[in-house]
Order: sequence, then C-alpha cells, then structure tokens
Amino acid sequence: MYSFIPDFGGFVVKANSEGQPGPHEYKRNHAEGANVLADAFVKLNYRPIICKLS
Repeated sequence: MYSFIPDFGGFVVKANSEGQPGPHEYKRNHAEGANVLADAFVKLNYRPIICKLS
C-alpha cells in the first residue's frame, strides 16, 4: 500500500470515552487536545485532518 500511496495512514482518537482520560481531565477542551496531536503530526510531515464526530 505504501508504495502506491506513501502518505497513506490514519488515526482515530477517542477522547474521554470508554473510561479513558481525555482533555477534560486536564482542564482542556477537545479543540486544544486536537491541536496537540496536529502539532505533533505536522512536525513529522503528516497532513492532519481533524474533525469532531458526535
């Protein structure tokens, strides 16, 4: 797959669900939590697409 689409890949992040901590435990909102991940991905030359599904 990567030989055809070198930047193929993705992550699903579930915050504050199924008993796992998320940004709210750290007095942050979902946008702030998403920005932390986006900043990390940009440094790795990934192109983050972040949306909130409710």
